[in-house]
Amino acid sequence: MRLHYYKLQNPPFVRQVLSGNGCARDILETHLLPNVICSGVVQSKARTLNQRGKHVVFSRDEEDVLTVEDVEVTVRDVMGTNGVLHVVEEVLVPESARSVDDALKV
Repeated sequence: MRLHYYKLQNPPFVRQVLSGNGCARDILETHLLPNVICSGVVQSKARTLNQRGKHVVFSRDEEDVLTVEDVEVTVRDVMGTNGVLHVVEEVLVPESARSVDDALKV
């Protein structure tokens, strides 16, 4: 699921994320890094902190597949005016935003 597709299909979710309330803010900040990580610097693994102060691990396998927290990066290194954008296949959901059922499955 790509975020732009989810956004089109779920306007209440987008409004909640943009409002910055509750776990929606945690989800957004999980995707933001205070530093620039270009895909070329990731040889096998690279670790950095996200905006929440939690570690995020980028990995590259033998077939050149780049992942972040085991989620595939489908578009790499889109240059912006204030950083670099990577598109991931799924929304990264921090533990603080998981349901009780999901937390118990771990």
